[in-house]
Amino acid sequence: MIALFSLLATAQAGLVEAWSVENFPREGEIVGWEGWEGGYEGDGWASQRSDADSWAYSLADHAPSGEFGDGGPYDNWIVNEAVPVQQGEFSVVTYPTDNDAFGVVVAHARDRYVLLLVCGEEGNDTSTQSCPVSGLETHATALVEVIGSRADVLDVADVGARTGEESEIAIRMDNGVLTATVGRVSLTTKVDKDFQLSGVGFYAFNEGLYDESGESDGDTVYFRSPVLSWMDEDDDEVVDDEDNCESVPNTDQADADGDGLGTACDEDEAAPDTGGEDTDTGGGGGGKGGGKQDDGDGVSITQKGGCGCDAGAGPALPGVLALGLVLAAGRRRR
Repeated sequence: MIALFSLLATAQAGLVEAWSVENFPREGEIVGWEGWEGGYEGDGWASQRSDADSWAYSLADHAPSGEFGDGGPYDNWIVNEAVPVQQGEFSVVTYPTDNDAFGVVVAHARDRYVLLLVCGEEGNDTSTQSCPVSGLETHATALVEVIGSRADVLDVADVGARTGEESEIAIRMDNGVLTATVGRVSLTTKVDKDFQLSGVGFYAFNEGLYDESGESDGDTVYFRSPVLSWMDEDDDEVVDDEDNCESVPNTDQADADGDGLGTACDEDEAAPDTGGEDTDTGGGGGGKGGGKQDDGDGVSITQKGGCGCDAGAGPALPGVLALGLVLAAGRRRR
């Protein structure tokens, strides 16, 4: 039961950690390790340590060809089933050194997933980067739903990546609203109430240290510190996925009338009038209720300026090149 797990997990600012990766394997590819699977057999994902950080990165560039869902370059994702999380957040730190396309994947299930996609370099209007979704401008950040071979843009901002700098990407699901943030850019869309974040990972398109002949250009995209968390809006040590009063603290989860709505926020369980003038306005003693609801079908966008990403040192590239050459050579022998 998730409520029991929450007592043992690390909590911060309304979030309770459900799954994370602190260190990727020191050597070798990540696909096949600890539940990670990849969508494109022609490319690999490797790892590199830099000081105290452990990075995952795409190994090779590949000429854009085919389409989503055919097992080719468009499907160069790597995902982990992780644990079931419905209302919560997936966050990861990225460090791109190339101006092509990369992203973060959530809700991956068979041939359907949501992708926070970043194409091109911020402010570079003459970039000739590769982007897997047609119609996006030279630089763009977009929420994209991939279903089979189709990629639908749900929300988009005309802001690309700040190459050579770290930034945090966070994708949050809260009561039917999916929100993705990169720096000061925020994208939103409405999703089904049963939407789950689980099935999380990384994406790269024509982003890798080596071309198809094994020659290195030294550029790729790195990912570190992926964390999948449950939301605990009222910080009562019961995560929202299990909380019968999401907005009112009630660790005991009392539900006197057994209707699924906790006593702490159930107006039907309000204390009865004890006499005197009737001043009951119907508010009851129940607090805020069990969470926010959203009924519309539209897509909204909130863009608050540029990326605003914090600069970071990034991974040590010489070690990456050495490891990548070994992996690329091994791949060519196969």
